[in-house]
Amino acid sequence: MIPNNGFLFIAKPRGITSSQLVQKIKKKYNFSKLGHTGTLDKSAEGLMILPYNKYTCFSERLLGKDKDYLVTIKPGVFTDSGDLDGKVINTMPEEELKKIFDDNYNLIQSSILDVKKWTSQVPPKISALKKDGKRYSDLYRNNTFFEVKERPITIYFIEDINISYLEISFKIGVSSGTYIRKIVQDISENIKIPLVISKLVRSKIGSFMLNNSQNLENLEKNEDLKVFSLDDIYPLKYFEIEDLQVRRVSNGNNLEIPLSKNEIEFFLTNKGRLLAWCQNIPEKSTYKYLKVF
Repeated sequence: MIPNNGFLFIAKPRGITSSQLVQKIKKKYNFSKLGHTGTLDKSAEGLMILPYNKYTCFSERLLGKDKDYLVTIKPGVFTDSGDLDGKVINTMPEEELKKIFDDNYNLIQSSILDVKKWTSQVPPKISALKKDGKRYSDLYRNNTFFEVKERPITIYFIEDINISYLEISFKIGVSSGTYIRKIVQDISENIKIPLVISKLVRSKIGSFMLNNSQNLENLEKNEDLKVFSLDDIYPLKYFEIEDLQVRRVSNGNNLEIPLSKNEIEFFLTNKGRLLAWCQNIPEKSTYKYLKVF
């Protein structure tokens, strides 16, 4: 039996949008609500964490987690989107490409390694970001002029780098909101060689790994659904309260809870039943309710 509330680890396949994935899972299991903790492009694949029913309130906490990706790049092609689904802007013949890679291998390698020093990024115009309520991608495709502001990012590592004129690949760890497609586009412009992402896999969100996820195709064939609990995803201290205090919590009234300054967030329970998610406010010697269940 599927728990009333929980988190799903699903491996999104290439070729469908994150929204389509969510709708497929929601419909199959008849969830009243199903959220996500960060989308993937249609051409990308990999880990998505989907909270369902009452636990969708925790989506925002997971949105800001760092991400790891496995990146595969096709040299010789440059598109407006940075992936193979975009409009081709520039190409380079294979024989010319091979010579450039032979003559400039060290430059190409150092340019990739230099990404670790980057501290900001101008997001791509083909993205789900919004300006005045409209998606960047829609504005771009409608030929509407708009400016994109630079924003801070963190590159934690780039490793397992393999370089040839046929394919470049590496693993990268980045802060939330970093666009890998734009990183590849910027590398391409720096080294004056057309590059495009041919495969992008999100392998990690925070400490959660892709190898713990379930394949959408198998779920559609009725594989048993694996559900992660709140403790698995967001472990916090629990305070068990008395029966007589339950009504006060449900009405949003504060209780006398023995909090320390180290307890930034916590849960209130009664006989093991989750009642509320709370945030400590030490400077005011009180707390506030983030969610009453």
